[in-house]
Amino acid sequence: MKSDAKVMIVYSSFGDGHLQAALALKQSFASRGIHDVRLIDLF
Repeated sequence: MKSDAKVMIVYSSFGDGHLQAALALKQSFASRGIHDVRLIDLF
């Protein structure tokens, strides 16, 4: 992926598993050089 990519991860704070999965995705993108990752909580 391009390092200037922008990623938006939509999750729900209903239960801790959704947030943990979103954080894991954010960390995975960061390890690949993509640091503009936004987490959006719809709950």
